[in-house]
Amino acid sequence: MQFTKKLPKLVAGFAAGAFVVSMISTHTNLSLVTEAQAQATDEIIVTARKRSESIQDVPVAVSALTAAQLQKGNIPMTQDLGKLVPNVALHDMAYAGAGLSASIRGLNYDDTEKSNDPAVGVTVDGVFAANNGGVNLDLFDVESIEVLRGPQGT
Repeated sequence: MQFTKKLPKLVAGFAAGAFVVSMISTHTNLSLVTEAQAQATDEIIVTARKRSESIQDVPVAVSALTAAQLQKGNIPMTQDLGKLVPNVALHDMAYAGAGLSASIRGLNYDDTEKSNDPAVGVTVDGVFAANNGGVNLDLFDVESIEVLRGPQGT
């Protein structure tokens, strides 16, 4: 007799517990979905390989900086990029005015001999700079900067 009196209370307790657990899991799933949507909108598109690609799909090591990151990091000129980009050293060339000595992973080129190609290529607005003279630019209106490490195709 006692078992039949406790059974409805036990069933009601399990039902209430299941309802609470389902409500909590629904709320958790919704918050995970909104976080995933927020992260999807912050996708970084890299154009350094002459086509628009997600930074996740580019098969080389990439450091991409937006205009907001450059401003927040106090990067007014190209030579200051070494503060935010690992394995990159950029130095002003004293004899070349706005020239830049670029070094990535220890490979550098000081541009003293004009017949040699630079070891670190610089591309500005899709145009390759054949030498490092004139590439130490002010970064006041730059949309993004992409640094690709390793050998690049032509």
